[in-house]
Amino acid sequence: MKYFVATLAIVAMLAAAGVAGMNPDSKAFVTFDGAATDYAGIEAGRRADPTPYTLVTGYMGMCDYAGWTTLSLAMAEGAGMSVSTSYTSLLPGGLAIGDWNTGITIASTRPITPAEDGPFFFFASVTLVATGTAGEVTMLDHPEYPRELVDSVGGTDQFCLWQNGALFMDPTPVDVGCAGNVPVEQATWGGIKALYR
Repeated sequence: MKYFVATLAIVAMLAAAGVAGMNPDSKAFVTFDGAATDYAGIEAGRRADPTPYTLVTGYMGMCDYAGWTTLSLAMAEGAGMSVSTSYTSLLPGGLAIGDWNTGITIASTRPITPAEDGPFFFFASVTLVATGTAGEVTMLDHPEYPRELVDSVGGTDQFCLWQNGALFMDPTPVDVGCAGNVPVEQATWGGIKALYR
């Protein structure tokens, strides 16, 4: 009987591990600074003010990840902000199912890891012909697999959205608590106790 219980416990642990992924704290973002390599650079690139009727490129990226192969999302751009918009997957192999505006799943032919690809990885780009009209490039939920990130062993997590990008305006804040590299605020023990009175 005790062997049956031990076997059942091991099967339950393996089943749970098959569902849980390696990327519980992953953050997605949009930036117009394709050379950014840190949180400050990504955040500074959230807004662009190009000369009207010139090309501008935005980048969709991921940070604070452990390793992944597949990502599901949708993208949108503000009305009238571009006369021509094209999205491109930057993942190795460029595998894609779906449409950028209604929901797309993009996959890499190899795992994306911080050790090989860096802590800030650009997985897609958007090229716009800016009209001079203010608007946002926004990352949206895939209708069937909202914010799903799949790791190399099939585990899944939902990434949070750190920031969108915008032309000629500051983007609207998105997920509260998803900011990149948020410093811990100093507090006294008395201040902490006061929160619970």
